[in-house]
Amino acid sequence: LEARLAEEPFRAPERAELAELGLGHRELAAAQRASRVLRINDDVVLLPSAPASAAEILRSLTQPFTISQARQALDTSRRVAVPLLEHLDRLGLTERVDEQRRRLRGAPNPVPASRNSGTTRQQAGSTGASGDVAEE
Repeated sequence: LEARLAEEPFRAPERAELAELGLGHRELAAAQRASRVLRINDDVVLLPSAPASAAEILRSLTQPFTISQARQALDTSRRVAVPLLEHLDRLGLTERVDEQRRRLRGAPNPVPASRNSGTTRQQAGSTGASGDVAEE
């Protein structure tokens, strides 16, 4: 599990895959106590480094960003993105701007998000945010 998540840090395995690996509730609880995994909720298990890694990737997005933009940048599913963003909110790394958008805490003044701009995880390392501003 750790090797898989090291390769794809935000592609949390489904419950069936965890069961195939012999990782039930008790085993995952022990792994979390040993700081080997981070259980965001019963359906999302990531590496403990995931929140900091996610914040770094989200920093490359035009602020504020939508769940869809975060999902694309993190190369993950909505099943993982929503609880991960809620976890980042609880940690104080992100905050909700309105019903549809969030931003990193301490990010520069919000810029209106372009409906079609989003930086993928692969693009984040090379191009960063486009800085395009679209009408809302």
